[in-house]
Amino acid sequence: MKKMLALVLVLAMCLGCAALAEETALVYALGAPMPDFTFTDINGVSHTLSETLKEKEMVLINLWATWCGPCRMMAPVVEELAAEHPEYKFGKINVDEQPELAGEYRIMSIPTLMVFRGGQATAVKVGVTPKEELLNLLG
Repeated sequence: MKKMLALVLVLAMCLGCAALAEETALVYALGAPMPDFTFTDINGVSHTLSETLKEKEMVLINLWATWCGPCRMMAPVVEELAAEHPEYKFGKINVDEQPELAGEYRIMSIPTLMVFRGGQATAVKVGVTPKEELLNLLG
């Protein structure tokens, strides 16, 4: 019984941490002008956010790490969306390779998916997210 209670408490804490991380990112990011940064697209090509937003209406960035299991689960979903929706740009940032950027955006949990439009973050989602929900974020 004690082991079950401990497991429930750990799960609740993890879910609470994800909710807190998403709330923190939302408060900081949404509607605020964002500093420019470089990201890698699905094909491994580097781009800057500012230049990409001149060409595409929206950009979805997946903040991830190689050691993160949920991040590896999200990668094929983002790649599938990129193939189906060329009107948007999809990219990724390895938070281990760009820790300053992760700190600047107050990324507390990964994967974190951020949607940018007009130089501003318009949506943030933390954790594994179904494809349909990501489409809703895009609009």
